[in-house]
Amino acid sequence: MKKYTIEFIGTCLFVLSIIGLVHGASSLIPLYIGIALAALIYMGGAISGAHYNPAVTLGLFMTKNISLRDGIAYIIAQLAGAIVGYVLATKGLGMTLPALWALANTTTLIIAEGIFTFALITTVLFTAVHKSTAGNSYFGFAIGAVVIIGAATVGKISGGFFNPAVLLGIGLFGIPWQSVWAILIWQLFGAMWAAWIYRFVTSK
Repeated sequence: MKKYTIEFIGTCLFVLSIIGLVHGASSLIPLYIGIALAALIYMGGAISGAHYNPAVTLGLFMTKNISLRDGIAYIIAQLAGAIVGYVLATKGLGMTLPALWALANTTTLIIAEGIFTFALITTVLFTAVHKSTAGNSYFGFAIGAVVIIGAATVGKISGGFFNPAVLLGIGLFGIPWQSVWAILIWQLFGAMWAAWIYRFVTSK
């Protein structure tokens, strides 16, 4: 239960932070989001592994680093955290988001989200999971850095989600659900692709 609690809290704070940053319309949103994620990873990494992302959980399940039972519970906690983060931001703090949803066409959306979700999960696997890097102190920075790069590169194209829980939390502001489903499918595909690549290059 402790692990699931951390996943809930971490995802809630991450989604709340993203909404607040977009609400504030800072020009450094990608940098701040990456720093927020890195800080939350260091906060919860020792307890739950600090996934805060169903795509990460899927990647770790496919590489046999988390059980099916824990994986399902993690995802439920993450999605619940995203919803509570949205409620706290909007009802508790009165935050709103600008009309961001004139996003690119569906093909461009899924390419962007698929590529950078793949990059994110690959980084998680090789810096936080692989036995040769176990116990390092830089994994949180590396994961946050990928989010910074991804958000800066394709944020204006796809929204720069790379995370189904974040997609849910931001989607509640009114992203068309056809776009949500397209993005979600390719986020999960990116995670599965990352897991396959990881297993391929680390197999003996």
